[in-house]
Amino acid sequence: MTPNPDPVDVTLNVTIAGKPADDLKFNFQPTGAGALPAVVDVVNGKVQTKVNPGMYTYFITAGK
Repeated sequence: MTPNPDPVDVTLNVTIAGKPADDLKFNFQPTGAGALPAVVDVVNGKVQTKVNPGMYTYFITAGK
């Protein structure tokens, strides 16, 4: 596999009990080559960022 150094757009919806989540951090944790860690704010239930292509797992933590 040839690594792609160009980040790609990622948009996610994050809800709690069906309602948009807020004041959280969405953490991308790489599980394979080529991926880089990223931490992004969840605002009004949305996560929008760019990440390097690769394999990730994720977890959500408290904001501020």
